Amino acid sequence: EIMGADVNMVRRGIGSDARIGNKFIYPGIGYGGSCFPKDVKALIKTASENGYSMEVLKSVETVNERQKSVLFNKVDNYFNGDLTGKTFAVWGLSFKPKTDDMREAPSLVIIEKLLER
Repeated sequence: EIMGADVNMVRRGIGSDARIGNKFIYPGIGYGGSCFPKDVKALIKTASENGYSMEVLKSVETVNERQKSVLFNKVDNYFNGDLTGKTFAVWGLSFKPKTDDMREAPSLVIIEKLLER
């Protein structure tokens, strides 16, 4: 986005590699759910307890947390920081399509930030 790339063209390019495919390559506001966040944290902790630092996974976790604020920041910037009296609808509450599971859903971070503002 910053470089002017079209995310759908990037998806097409990456997804055209048969080793990767395009089934799960969608832009989003971070991952959530009951398993993946917990598993990443567990791998980082287990490695640390054994004297190893999982730098790539730590970065994944950091970027994922930061990603959850990107959409809010765009909305906030659009309204020049004044969300007074605004009403928002949030589409896609669960952490992934076709589920009602809200555990660690990125939408919760956005909703919290909107309510705080």
